[in-house]
Amino acid sequence: MRISLCILLALGVIPQLAQSQVTISSSDMYDEAGLFYKVYANNGFPDLAEGTVSVSGLLGERGGPQLWDFKKDGPDDRNFPKDRAFRFDYVKPEEVEHSESFPKAELVERMTDITAESGTAEDVSKVPPQWLFITQQPGTGRINHGFFAQLDAGGLITIPPSATKFDPPIVEFPDPMNFGDTWSDTTQYSINFSGNNEGEDGFTLGPTRMVVIRKTEAEVDAYGRIDLPEIGFAKCLRVNELLELEFQTDLTGSGLQTIARRFVRNYYWVADDLGIAAQITSRPKEGTPPADDFTSAAFFTRTFASNHPENDDQGPAQKPLELGISISKNEALLKWNDVSGVNGFRVEYTSDLSDPDSWTELDTTTGTFSVDTLNKSQKMRFYRVIEEKEEK
Repeated sequence: MRISLCILLALGVIPQLAQSQVTISSSDMYDEAGLFYKVYANNGFPDLAEGTVSVSGLLGERGGPQLWDFKKDGPDDRNFPKDRAFRFDYVKPEEVEHSESFPKAELVERMTDITAESGTAEDVSKVPPQWLFITQQPGTGRINHGFFAQLDAGGLITIPPSATKFDPPIVEFPDPMNFGDTWSDTTQYSINFSGNNEGEDGFTLGPTRMVVIRKTEAEVDAYGRIDLPEIGFAKCLRVNELLELEFQTDLTGSGLQTIARRFVRNYYWVADDLGIAAQITSRPKEGTPPADDFTSAAFFTRTFASNHPENDDQGPAQKPLELGISISKNEALLKWNDVSGVNGFRVEYTSDLSDPDSWTELDTTTGTFSVDTLNKSQKMRFYRVIEEKEEK
C-alpha cells in the first residue's frame, strides 16, 4: 500500500505543520556484507584535481526543514551530472587481498567503476577500484581504518595504489546523528614514494616519505528531504565537513617540515535507510578553507540504486501520485495521475493528523478524481489517496 497525502484548506487558516526532525543511526548505514548502492557522478570523480562541476544554488541553507531536489534537473533546467556511474559493495575482509593491513576492520567498502555497463558513457577509461576498510559499530558510528587506492593527495600529487592506514582510526559518522550535532577528529597516515612523482604546476617529489596530518570538523547543519533519481525521496541530514590536509616531509635531512596545507569542504546528505545518499565536495583550496556556499565543486554524486533492507523492500521505483485540488463554491475536486499496477484508489479524509484512527473513507474509484462536498463548519481538512493492489 502506498499513500499520497494532500492538505486542503477548506475554511479559515491552517497553522504551519511542524515536521519532525531526523535521526540517523547505524541501521541507516550499510552495515553488513552483501549490501550495495550505486551513484551517478561527474567526470573526474574521485580525483580532487580533475573534477569540476557547478553546484550553484544546490547546497541549500542551514536549518530546516528543506528539500534538496537532486532527482533530475537543477536551477535553470541544468541537468545534474551523470557522466559516470560507480557501485559500492560491502564485502567481508577475508574476500579482499589488502585486508591484512587493516586487521581491526570488520567490513570493506569496494568502489567499482560501472560507467560503461550502466550506459552513462562509452569508451571511457575505467577508474581503478578502491577499498575502504571500516567497522560500523552501533552506538559509536562508522569507524574508518584506512583505504587502499590510488591517491591524489588533495590535488597535490598523484600516488600509486597503496595501503593507507589511519593512525588512529576515525569515527566519520557518529551513531546517532541529529541536527545540531558536531564532532572533530585528527589522524595521520604515511605515504612512501619511489622514483620521481610529478604533481600539478611542475611540482616534483623524488623518493621519500610523506606524512599527512588529516583534521576534520563536522556539523549536522541542516535537515529535511532529499529526492533522488530512480529512488524517490527520503528523510535526511546534511553534514558540513571541513577537511584539512597538512603535508609534511623531510626535504633537507633535518626533520619533517610542512610543504603544503590544503582544505576541502564536503557536504554529505545522510538519509534514512540510504546511508550517504549524496555528496558534494569542493575543489581543494590552498591555505584557507572554501566558503560554506561554494559554487564550483570537484565532484557531485547521487545515489540511484540500493539494496539496503529497509529501502529494497519498496520494490522498483514508480511514478508517485501527483495530487491536485480545485475549489468551486462548496465542492473540492481532487485529481491525481494514473499509475500502473493498481486496481483502484481509496480516498480518505481527516481533520486531525495527530489521530491515526480519524481517517474516514470518502470514495473508492478506478478513476483519477474524486469530489468532496465541503462543510462550512469545518475549518480544515486533510486528504490522502491510497493505491489498492491485489494481494500476492
